[in-house]
Amino acid sequence: EIVELSPVTWLPLIPFLALDTSVDFEHDVISAASANAFETCGDFISTPGVFYPTVALQVLGLTWGLYNFWKMASIKGMLTLSMMLS
Repeated sequence: EIVELSPVTWLPLIPFLALDTSVDFEHDVISAASANAFETCGDFISTPGVFYPTVALQVLGLTWGLYNFWKMASIKGMLTLSMMLS
């Protein structure tokens, strides 16, 4: 049995992730095929104001995903136990 998480669980992170990726739009880089993608490729790592919030958001997203996984596993454990008893 596969348990799927609702897309609503990631809803609080969408505005932060959208703001975090605005550095690409600032330099008119939409994809790796953009004309000036090579010129701005180092801006992401060399700019601490962009890099550190990105790392923080990735850690927050990973933590949120692990929390959801743990919560679903505990719910599954409770349901499995109650189904076995009845």
